[in-house]
Amino acid sequence: MKKVSILLVGGIRDEKAAKIIQNLKSGLSQREINADVQFVNTYKTQDLSIFEDKMDMVVTAGTAAIQTKLPVIQGLCLLYPWMGMDKLYQDIEKNIK
Repeated sequence: MKKVSILLVGGIRDEKAAKIIQNLKSGLSQREINADVQFVNTYKTQDLSIFEDKMDMVVTAGTAAIQTKLPVIQGLCLLYPWMGMDKLYQDIEKNIK
């Protein structure tokens, strides 16, 4: 099983983030990817550099511009599942080291 550390960022409530993380982990585990996901609320924290060291990529659940040295993957579909999740999962798989 592949392993990945994801920094999920967005201006969403902690409760909503917990649900999104659960769904993301579940979808990735079906693709044999074990994900460690950490959430950062961009309304509270703008500086992502303090979280970058142990992360492989950033998944953004929103449309705000993200300043980071990590690969950024658009994850708006996490908020709007009707958009389809396949591209998100494919982008995450492409960025696994």
